[in-house]
Amino acid sequence: MDSINIVYFSGTGGTEKAAKGFESSFKEAGFSVALFRMKEIPEDYAFEKASLLLLYPVYALNAPQKVHEWIKCLDRVSCVQTAVVTISGGGEICPNTASRVSVIKKLEKKGFIVTYEQMLVMPSNFGVTAGEVLSRLLLEVLPKKVQTITNDIAIGISRRTKPLIIDRLISLIARIEHIGAHRFGKNIKVSDACTGCGWCCEHCPSGNIAMENGKPVFGNGCNFCLGCIYGCPCKALDAGMGKSLVFKDGFDLKRLEKIPPLEDADIEALAKGYAWSGVKKYLID
Repeated sequence: MDSINIVYFSGTGGTEKAAKGFESSFKEAGFSVALFRMKEIPEDYAFEKASLLLLYPVYALNAPQKVHEWIKCLDRVSCVQTAVVTISGGGEICPNTASRVSVIKKLEKKGFIVTYEQMLVMPSNFGVTAGEVLSRLLLEVLPKKVQTITNDIAIGISRRTKPLIIDRLISLIARIEHIGAHRFGKNIKVSDACTGCGWCCEHCPSGNIAMENGKPVFGNGCNFCLGCIYGCPCKALDAGMGKSLVFKDGFDLKRLEKIPPLEDADIEALAKGYAWSGVKKYLID
């Protein structure tokens, strides 16, 4: 039986939803599957014994800093077949196309053989909202996209992209945003509404939150995923900086999933302009 390890980093749930979809589709294809949230992987886990599927959201046109740190700590392997799938709110357009370059290079230096890369699109959770209709369409098409990628990997299809030099350069420069992410985390404000339940500490994918005297304390390792702010059961967390990027009404993937299935939606009208061209292409293909 073929085996695959699925490792993911997820903030507000989009990448986790995709990862669990892959878990189901690979099992249906006859694979033995091990699914890991990145921060919960056993330190002595051996990645030599199975293929690897790595999933992460696009942050600052690149991978979250936590992903780079995880790869750095990996032991060297020998010829582990690997696929890298990124998740973004804008799709495979400039400059998102280079969001896997750095990660793939680092994996290959560790002995992983990356033969497949692809991007999935999920509802945007910061900056500019995709709106309920477009978000629902993206959730509806996810199972089909996951199945296509699963089929490709299962039969050994190779898919590697060649991002433009300008995309690579922009992605490299944009990594400076990781510094801003650390500052963002340190400036998160905790209101009196906080009950000390510890939800944020438990769910932080970066392990950046600790509970002290019944209140969350934020370290220097924030990846700007916004999971704690959107997910706090008491809505007790507020952005101390970068407030314009955080949706005032929050972001709740489960709420979007409850929107009734859509029929005859006008994708051309919903995804106007270059900023949404990647989403439009993704939904139409």
